Amino acid sequence: MVIIRLPFLWLYSLTNAFLGTPVPSISSPSPTSQPHYTFDELYNLQVKFFDNFIYLADVTQAKSINSTLLAEDIQGRIDITRTFDGRELNTEYLFRLFANLVADPHSISLLGVLISYEILHFAANEYVTSAATRFMFNFTSLGLIIPIEIDSWNTWNKARQVTQYNRSFKYWQ
Repeated sequence: MVIIRLPFLWLYSLTNAFLGTPVPSISSPSPTSQPHYTFDELYNLQVKFFDNFIYLADVTQAKSINSTLLAEDIQGRIDITRTFDGRELNTEYLFRLFANLVADPHSISLLGVLISYEILHFAANEYVTSAATRFMFNFTSLGLIIPIEIDSWNTWNKARQVTQYNRSFKYWQ
């Protein structure tokens, strides 16, 4: 696993300096409105979320209807889908989608059951995490276990809940 510790504004400023473009002033969030987690705290939040994303924990999350891992006003998107607003809809979309496959693992589906993961790359700063993660999907009906890389980013609130996320599926082999 490669761990990158990059302040986002540093990279932005450096790029603009080399391109000769002026660096506009960027207002940062109020210190009281956004949490300032350490790198290790953010990594642990990411791991906790992924641990609940795989089978059998996803079934528990799906049954909760409103996962406490997610903020009440969460917004999320996976690949080319629309934006999903609110805790209940995102709980259903993130957890129930895969949990329903467990009920009939021999049904034919484009989605498999998530059985494990490995974080390949991870970057984090203040309240934002970004990860490239290899998930192992079990396609019981086909007798296959297939690795799929998912790139993701999350933002976190003071209650250690996801407030926004975006996922992109890569290398679906």
